Amino acid sequence: MRENRLWRATYDTKRDSWVVQDAGEVDGEPALEYRFTCEKVEAYGHTVGRLTKIWREDGWEDGEESIQYGVYVNAAEFKRDLEQLEEEAREYAEAENLDLFLALIDIVKDRAYSIEDDEEVILPPEGLFEEGIEDAYTARDDSSGSRLHDHVERPDDECWRLHVTRIAAPDGEPLGWGVFAVLYPELTSAANQADIDSAQAAHILDLDHRVEQGDAIISADVTAQFMKSEREEDPDYAYANDSDILEMMSVQTADEDIVSPEWQILKSEALRDFLSGRTPIVREREHWHPHQKDMAREFAEETGVNPFMADQVHARLLRGRGNALLGEESPWTALDGDEDE
Repeated sequence: MRENRLWRATYDTKRDSWVVQDAGEVDGEPALEYRFTCEKVEAYGHTVGRLTKIWREDGWEDGEESIQYGVYVNAAEFKRDLEQLEEEAREYAEAENLDLFLALIDIVKDRAYSIEDDEEVILPPEGLFEEGIEDAYTARDDSSGSRLHDHVERPDDECWRLHVTRIAAPDGEPLGWGVFAVLYPELTSAANQADIDSAQAAHILDLDHRVEQGDAIISADVTAQFMKSEREEDPDYAYANDSDILEMMSVQTADEDIVSPEWQILKSEALRDFLSGRTPIVREREHWHPHQKDMAREFAEETGVNPFMADQVHARLLRGRGNALLGEESPWTALDGDEDE
């Protein structure tokens, strides 16, 4: 699940509000949304414009926090100004690669805290709202300088894939399974499978080491999902190459504290053998870093569920993939607990 600081709001036409989908629903209503509204103040004869945060939690009354940011003659003037504000935010978001609602928040914040005298007003470095469910627009002290982006701007257009294969020691003894990033330096993200199949060279990097094949397959799935979700959404990664992110996740970085991991270059037949699984990748034992517990046991301990149920979750995640890829005589089947008693 994404961290709350990455929860974005998107405009819902039917509700005429900005809804945070990650927050879920309560009784069929969004648990968290934002709405621009105006209200005529009879005592002063003018209309005020507000941006209101609305949150809903089971068993509690709806919560609200409103920020007043403008004063208008009537509702029609408020509506015209809101259209102009949204257009200004779109231009700002495009120019700065910002999340659109964050751009709106910035403009509202500037208006809400603008004053005519010299009184100093301290604004939150990021976000605006202080109450309710936390999301990307909650006021916070953030010294990182990373802001919620609209899209990832990678310096280089890279082609890469994930691959699971066997790992052996130099003497041929089976060690286990590895999850590898495979980077094709001569290709771009537009490459199709035929382009990849005909590639004559690739760089590979160990991302994870597992004793069991099934755990390695699930680990590759988790990595792929991360690269499609958090990697795309976390502003800390918005301007990095995919290869840079993969290096941060590598065994060399996590287990050997290597700042700049080294990719292994495979060419021609060596690359074909790696991708087909005909021969295992060889690693010195000091560079073999398997997890001490299998995924099912880790899941059971972390969640407190019955180990049998954890095994069922593991099997469902695996979806039948595994030792069917190996021959019955393969020594790697013994590593996965399928050796005949």
